[in-house]
Amino acid sequence: MPGTDIGIDLGTSNTLIYLAGKGIMLNEPSVVAVYKTNGEVIAVGQEAYRMIGRTPDNMEVLRPVSNGVISNFYHTQHMMKEYIHRVSKNMFLNPRVVLCVPGEITEVERRAAVDTLHQAGARRICLLDETVAAAMGAGLDVLAPGGCGVIDIGGGTADLAVLSLGDVASSRSCKNAGRAMDEAIINMVRTRHELWIGEQTAEAAKKAIGCARPPQTELEFTVRGRDVRTGLPAARRITSTEMCEALMPTVRRIGETLTMLLEDTSPELLSGLQENGMVLTGGGALLDGMDEVLSAYARLKVRRAEHPMECVALGAGTALRFLNETGTEGRGYVNPLMEA
Repeated sequence: MPGTDIGIDLGTSNTLIYLAGKGIMLNEPSVVAVYKTNGEVIAVGQEAYRMIGRTPDNMEVLRPVSNGVISNFYHTQHMMKEYIHRVSKNMFLNPRVVLCVPGEITEVERRAAVDTLHQAGARRICLLDETVAAAMGAGLDVLAPGGCGVIDIGGGTADLAVLSLGDVASSRSCKNAGRAMDEAIINMVRTRHELWIGEQTAEAAKKAIGCARPPQTELEFTVRGRDVRTGLPAARRITSTEMCEALMPTVRRIGETLTMLLEDTSPELLSGLQENGMVLTGGGALLDGMDEVLSAYARLKVRRAEHPMECVALGAGTALRFLNETGTEGRGYVNPLMEA
């Protein structure tokens, strides 16, 4: 039976699946809940995410994808098999898959990604650089010779690239991204307000009042957790100024990585970037003022994509049509590494 073509954004924080002809059909957290004794999977996705910080001693919630690459083969395989089944609605379908991966992953990590999806039921896997996918999903013409730039800030990494003629001309990756921001918020609340909070609370605070530059209007947000001194439940009010101070080191590292990327880029491509600017994608693009801060670092226009969190998955979906083209390179978009 012929399979269904799907594009996958397998991220550190979330997994998105694009179904050919239908669009994005799944957006779930990249987490699994397991028994500690034997590793048996209890729940995946949103159901597992709700268990974070609430599991009994014999269970734990894991993130099988770390910094954009697979860190736990078995649990990623189980998660992807479940997600592919949800999308296809048929266990007997063996889809062709375009999987988006960071540009700087090793050959071992590439092979792990391919093997994981084969075991999950895919009959053919093609790997696509995440920055290329993000640019395509944002509507950029990646085939243009003038050059286009993309800054994709995900949960595990921030991947930055200048693209030309359908391929990556120069790229840089920063390990400080969305998860690092959450950890910075947790540390700030603990040291300043003597309150332990969980990652879900930190993420909620980041979405509500997080900012990459000093706020124009001071906002407040109530966080609830455990008092460091008494161990009892407590609540504190934190401000957007405190959030800005906590997030600034991570934002600065991304900005410095952008500066290094531009230093690696040829003058001809820099000329194109000065004319066209760069596009900002990923969950980190939603942080208030991030586009303005990065514009200051780059000294050129950085604009946020219309749907930043969906750009990689949308780009994978766009790349699906190149699977039917002759040749293995797919005009620079898709690189099939293995056929089932």
